[in-house]
Amino acid sequence: MRLTEGEEKIAEYHFKKGGKILILTNKRLVVIYKNSEESYPLNKIISVKISQYRFWIWSVIGLAMIILGFFSLPSDFSIIGLILIISGILLVFFGLQKKLLVVITHQGGQKKFEGGSKDKELIDFIDAVNSKLS
Repeated sequence: MRLTEGEEKIAEYHFKKGGKILILTNKRLVVIYKNSEESYPLNKIISVKISQYRFWIWSVIGLAMIILGFFSLPSDFSIIGLILIISGILLVFFGLQKKLLVVITHQGGQKKFEGGSKDKELIDFIDAVNSKLS
């Protein structure tokens, strides 16, 4: 990333997964990928926030598999029932895990980045970005 004349780097955040880097300057927010980069002028950004979500559908499917597995246990398909129960438990577990997104809302829409962890470094970065927005 090249800084333009009069531009200064203020803050930087490295995502734990995916290799993305967010860089805040006094003029823009830059997202650097492995092979490319995107730039968002600060006067076009509305907000930057942390959002969390879960895959609820995985949990629902997992519960259905657990119930189906219990009904299969007393029959001749007890091995299939055990497989359904174990698979269902895993789906419920992974479905309930929180996924973290960094959401940049700008005049052209929203850009979401997955893979960060809600640590002090990310919170400080988001606060730095939001303090520069007009």
